[in-house]
Amino acid sequence: MSWAALSAGMELPIVPLSTYILGFSALPALIWMLYGIIWRLYWSPIANFPGPKSVALTHWVEFYYDVVKDGMFMWEIEKMHKKYVRVSPYELHCNDPEFYNTIYASPPEQRDKYLRATRSPDCNNATGFTVEHAHHRLRREALAPFFSKRNTVLMEDDIKACVDTLCENMGKNKDPGNPFNLTVGSLATTMDILTCYCFGVPFGLQKDEDLAIKWRDTIFHVMRALPMIRKFPLLARVVEVLPPSISAFVLPDLSVLQEWKSVQQVLGYEGIYAKADRGKKTVMEQLRDYEKLPPPEKTHQRLSEECAILTIAGSETPAKANAMLWYHLLDNPDKLSKLRAEIKQVYPDPKMALPPVSILEGIPYLVACVLEGLRMQSGVVGRSQRVAQTPMHYKEFTIPAQTPISSVSFFQNYHEVIFPEPHAFVPERWLVQDEEGLKVNHDLKRYLRAFGHGSRNCLGYNLAFAELYLLTAALATRMELELFQTTIDDVAIQRDWTIPQANPDSKGIRVIVRDYFC
Repeated sequence: MSWAALSAGMELPIVPLSTYILGFSALPALIWMLYGIIWRLYWSPIANFPGPKSVALTHWVEFYYDVVKDGMFMWEIEKMHKKYVRVSPYELHCNDPEFYNTIYASPPEQRDKYLRATRSPDCNNATGFTVEHAHHRLRREALAPFFSKRNTVLMEDDIKACVDTLCENMGKNKDPGNPFNLTVGSLATTMDILTCYCFGVPFGLQKDEDLAIKWRDTIFHVMRALPMIRKFPLLARVVEVLPPSISAFVLPDLSVLQEWKSVQQVLGYEGIYAKADRGKKTVMEQLRDYEKLPPPEKTHQRLSEECAILTIAGSETPAKANAMLWYHLLDNPDKLSKLRAEIKQVYPDPKMALPPVSILEGIPYLVACVLEGLRMQSGVVGRSQRVAQTPMHYKEFTIPAQTPISSVSFFQNYHEVIFPEPHAFVPERWLVQDEEGLKVNHDLKRYLRAFGHGSRNCLGYNLAFAELYLLTAALATRMELELFQTTIDDVAIQRDWTIPQANPDSKGIRVIVRDYFC
């Protein structure tokens, strides 16, 4: 409006006071947003590291690929590595196998976890999600004795009993028209083994197929929900206050978390835990009675969260490795024949009790098959970032202290230089011949990343190897199996839901039981 108009007596439109207030309140937000953009692109300690502008500016790129696209950000990182190393506003990623041990260092080096990545559905107090190095060591030292090689040997009879049950269940299913789901069966087996460890009694998944399927679906939904929880951590709290029927409808991927098993009996010395001095203790009793753990570390809430992570990690990953191994063995009958011939040298009669793990781990080709199965399954593939208190140096880069950096295990286990033809099942790659005969190539074994590395590597690797040796020996000698409507699409890693996922629509590894030799 012109000054002439004003002077002619025309009135200005009246602007409400609320409009001025809104405009002035939005100004600081706009300034803060512009500052954040400039800081992330030019002033951040990692601004000089190459990376797409989109991931340097926002976490919403990761959200899009992992939530909207359902676990696909890992493949975007793979594409970035042709030019880039910065994968978020605050985080770096390295794909060099020779730098892996620096990122995931062993003592005396110290590594924290990245706080943002530890947001989980109701399990933030578990050892695996503990941020500070010292706090993690306290919790891990309480658990470590139970997962030692010595204690695994003491628990071997429980493992064998569960493996025997799997074989019996498969033997009862000797019907060409009724395939056995080895994915579900493997998970039921490893879950019952793990709950023997944790609670002294199995949960009974091997006796209840519906319960086993429910547990498989529970893990499926929990892993699928993790990317959403990391972006919106309050969602896990919402599930706790909603009635189960409503949460199951509104948030189906999270509602299953209301069904974790309780550790109340352990803390109350009830049931089988009534005798405080009984000889064979469980993991939960070990934590309850560990003198170095202060009372806040022994609450019902914390031990429940510890148990939740142990049961998921300790059942899902070895079960997936076993199912993947058997897909490839059945798809490569010449390698299965070779494996059977090797095992029969020490275990000629499948009707007899399984030999001890100490005998099985002396069979080079059996070890090679298990290592190849673990490599192809890759354990946990989700980025497990580490934060160092001092700078790290990589080639021409100096990585600032407190910078989260990770290296996806899948990229290491499928590295074409370390493992030529990485998508092919080649157990022979793990063997070398010397004057003493065929033996495992330990120089190559140090590049296996199925269990992580360093001070935070997987506690359960002794248990996992024992399970896989016994499962492989039992199925190879006692069963005659054939794949049923199962292809590589049912096993090949396609999505990162922390634990790798094949095609989400897959029905699993299904087999026809042609014969049972017991």
